[in-house]
Amino acid sequence: MAASFDNASLQRLVNSASPITAYYPHTAACWVYPTTTGADRIIYAASNGTSSQSCLLEQSSSNQWGIAAVAGGTLNPTLVGTVTANAWFFVIGRFISATNRRLAVLQPDGSTVHAQNTLSRNPTAPTTLTLGTNGSGTSAFGGRIGEFWCTNTDIQADNAQLQDWMLRQLAYGGPFSVPHIAKDIVDYRSFRVFPESRGDRVGEVYHGRFGRQTWTNTNGVTIGAHPPLPYWYARPGQVRSQLVI
Repeated sequence: MAASFDNASLQRLVNSASPITAYYPHTAACWVYPTTTGADRIIYAASNGTSSQSCLLEQSSSNQWGIAAVAGGTLNPTLVGTVTANAWFFVIGRFISATNRRLAVLQPDGSTVHAQNTLSRNPTAPTTLTLGTNGSGTSAFGGRIGEFWCTNTDIQADNAQLQDWMLRQLAYGGPFSVPHIAKDIVDYRSFRVFPESRGDRVGEVYHGRFGRQTWTNTNGVTIGAHPPLPYWYARPGQVRSQLVI
């Protein structure tokens, strides 16, 4: 199962004690299944609990994927690709520095798209992670989110565009199939069992060095079908030697 969001009800999952300790660098990734298009909808936000100070991943009103940071001004995302309703996408955002944010998307047909946002933005310290809306609880997403994870690092040392082989490895093998990324994960949630922390089970969540993370279900996020992952997808505590290149 995956977490299922109804945008009309402003449904969201909120972690009010963020394990992301600084906006830069950090990385966030998940599988995304939109069911609605034609409006700005936030998938992920690291924020101070508002929409005016944040780093985020979104789908835009022009039906593209976007990455941005906001520091008291207007949201100016860099957009790429095409958002299609009722299909699974793997989306990963790397918030590298105040002038370097990179988005990589694996599309349903197996192709990849990339974008870079270079506007200078330095939001105030993050306190909150949100899935399904921005920090203020608006711009709600409609659809499903699965296999969410985040780190307090940039996952590629050169600060450049994410290599396609690594994008596919993380999508199909998971972050625990890449040791140098697995060691830095501060929160992972499969959402296969239950959308909030009350449903935490061994193998379905991982908490890293900051300990157990608590996510609150606001307005009744439910569950839906999970992304169809291959048998070699690595769960926490597993070891996989196969790389999908």
